[in-house]
Amino acid sequence: MAYIMHKLIVSIILLVLIVMVVPRGYTEIVEDGLVGYWSFDQIVGKTVKDGLKKHDGAISKGNIKSANNGKIGKALLFDGEPDFVEIDGANDFIANADFTWCAWIKTKEDLGGIVAKTPSEFDTDAQGAKTFFLNAGTLTFDTGWVGVINGLKTVNDDKWHYVAVSAEFKDINATLQFYVDGKKDFQGPMAVGQHPEDDFPILIGLDPRVFAEGDAISAPFNGLIDEVSVYDRVLTEDDIRQNFESDKGLSVEVVGKLAVTWGSLKHK
Repeated sequence: MAYIMHKLIVSIILLVLIVMVVPRGYTEIVEDGLVGYWSFDQIVGKTVKDGLKKHDGAISKGNIKSANNGKIGKALLFDGEPDFVEIDGANDFIANADFTWCAWIKTKEDLGGIVAKTPSEFDTDAQGAKTFFLNAGTLTFDTGWVGVINGLKTVNDDKWHYVAVSAEFKDINATLQFYVDGKKDFQGPMAVGQHPEDDFPILIGLDPRVFAEGDAISAPFNGLIDEVSVYDRVLTEDDIRQNFESDKGLSVEVVGKLAVTWGSLKHK
C-alpha cells in the first residue's frame, strides 16, 4: 500500500511540474534541418553561445550590446557601426545547396545586413558570397558577382518582424523565397550556386560591402536582432509559420520527460 501511495505522490508531483514548466501555447521552433541557433541569451564575454552547442559565435569589433528587450528574452543591439557576430564552421553552413536563414529584427533604418555567408573583411564583394539584408526597408538577397533580388513588404517600422529567406536549388540555379511574419513575401530565381563557395564564415548584423566604393545599398545593422537560425533545408510555409508563432525558441535539454526550453529558462 505504501509503495502505491509513493508512486501516486510522485506522479502528482511530476504532473504539477509539467503544468509549471510547459505553459499553454507552448511552441518550439522547427528542429528538422537546424544547423545553427543563436538566441543571444547566453553570452560569455565576447562569445555568443549556439543553442545546438556546435558553433559559438564571436562578437567582432564595434560595440554590440546585450539588450533585455528582445523578442524572446534577450537580443543583440547593433548601433549602425561596422560590428558583427562571426560564426565559424563553413562546412556546416553550405549556401550552394538548399538552405533557410531566419531571424527576428527590429529597426527603423532603410539598410542593414542581417545574415551573410561572406568574408568578414570590409569593402568586400566576394565572388559567390551570400548576403541577406535590408534595402529600402525590404528584404534583399545578394550573391556576389551574380545579382540582387528584393522583397516587397517593408519591415523598417521599428516593430518586431520575423524575416526569412530560403533557397531551393536545381543545379546552380535556385528559387529564392522571402517570408515576413510567417507569410510569403516575394519569390524569384537566381544563379546562387554559379560560383564555387569558399570557406566563408556566417556573419550576423553586417553587410561587408559597406565600404565598397559606390555601393549605396549596404550598411551595418542598426537595431535589434534576435533568435537567428540557420537550416540546411528549405523550410515550408508551415515551418516558417511555426517559427513565427514560437514563444519559447528551441528545446535545449530534456530532463526525464520534461522539456526545458530557452523561453522557460529566461523567465525563471
